[in-house]
Amino acid sequence: MIYDDSSNWPDFKIIYTVTKGTTYYIGARKNDGNAIEGEVKLNVKMNGLDGELPTGMTGKGTEAEPFELKTADHLAWFRDFVNEGNMKACAKIADDVKEIDMSTVCHKADAEKQVAELSWTPIGISFGNKYQGTFDGNGKTISNLYIINAASSSVGFFGYAEKGSIKNITFDNAKVKSTVDHYTGILAGFGELCIIENLLAELV
Repeated sequence: MIYDDSSNWPDFKIIYTVTKGTTYYIGARKNDGNAIEGEVKLNVKMNGLDGELPTGMTGKGTEAEPFELKTADHLAWFRDFVNEGNMKACAKIADDVKEIDMSTVCHKADAEKQVAELSWTPIGISFGNKYQGTFDGNGKTISNLYIINAASSSVGFFGYAEKGSIKNITFDNAKVKSTVDHYTGILAGFGELCIIENLLAELV
């Protein structure tokens, strides 16, 4: 449960993993047992494990059957999947891929082409949502990673990582910059009790 008391009217949200074909009844009660009345917003998003994967992507996100990623869009989908609460999801870059060019999902501004700046949002977006799975770059290259003051206090391809394994990745032509007081790195802004091995990175 995520609780937010920053406004005059405290709010909270609860994230559940549900099973396809199962009926759920949702309600909330106060400590005294009375029902909580008010507006309820219900957002349902398929997590991809029931066949709703992006085109060309396979796997189940487990250690035995990781998601196999082939494009920058696949990496962005995996990032969103992890940041929605699936922190132990596992992935690898597919065998038949040599390089994933990130410039379609993160890039600097280009006034001449009227293209706005787009910074990569890290995998593992907050201290309460750290990446804890296995990510295997499979000896492949991730090129043109672009991060400028990402919406996270830890800035990198991964924002926060904990107790997971990240390995076998080469970063080429990466640009990662923070002008504010953030933990910053190409691979990860913050890593704790992680296995990190066989990494090569170039910062420009």
